[in-house]
Amino acid sequence: MNIAMCYSGNLRSYEKTFDNQNKNVISNNNVNDIFVLTSDLNCERHYNPTRWKGEEHRIVGRRNPEHAAAGEYFFNEKRNKVIYNVENMDIHLRKIKELYCENLKQIEVKNEPAKENLWYFDDSMDWSLRRRCFQKTYECHHMFLEYCIQKQKQYDLVVRNRFDLTFSRPIDFLKLENVNLKNKVFCLGGWKNGLNFSVQKGYFFDGFFAAEPETMTKVMSIYEQVNEYPNMALNLEVQMENHLLKNDIEINFMFNSKNKSQRKYAIIR
Repeated sequence: MNIAMCYSGNLRSYEKTFDNQNKNVISNNNVNDIFVLTSDLNCERHYNPTRWKGEEHRIVGRRNPEHAAAGEYFFNEKRNKVIYNVENMDIHLRKIKELYCENLKQIEVKNEPAKENLWYFDDSMDWSLRRRCFQKTYECHHMFLEYCIQKQKQYDLVVRNRFDLTFSRPIDFLKLENVNLKNKVFCLGGWKNGLNFSVQKGYFFDGFFAAEPETMTKVMSIYEQVNEYPNMALNLEVQMENHLLKNDIEINFMFNSKNKSQRKYAIIR
């Protein structure tokens, strides 16, 4: 199978996760073509207070965000989130190119000043804001499509991935070689959300999934649906699940994870 991989989202943890990902999703699936779309903006949950110990002077909170200097952090206590701009991006880019070597076909880094992206702290469920969480994933997919046209290359499968994931066991996409992939998406998750919504196929983890390119384009069209979805109190994964089922895309879980404790991946923040 000819498989491509698209990394999008925050640039974090890639040095910690590379060996694990290379073993469990890249080398074992003979992935040779990798595409990256990220930015210098980072958003983290404030899990560990020691992460910011000694740097309190750089956390400006919501007091005067428009006056924040370079390198300062915006902390929202209610949402327990910190957003900031990654420093020394040229060093990170060099490291990524060294890690992925000739497999890295294209990479784009956007400049997104933290003080212009405080919508991350917005408590509303307004879809016009929440859909922006899919923006880099959508744009990375279209970077991949443009490459396919320019190089006249065809792929059997394209994988949406993110840098901050590790896997407890190999993800085998090669076993899908003789499967009809049209209108099917292969993902992680599977357990019930525990939320009282009509769509309950199972928890769809939107950080890692695969589909053949035409189907993946349908998946990514969720970003284009500006007015299609009401302002429902849904998390993004449930919203994506609604989108897939609405577009007659069959959801296939790679593992039989009946609850969150059995999941085969971890997010390294």
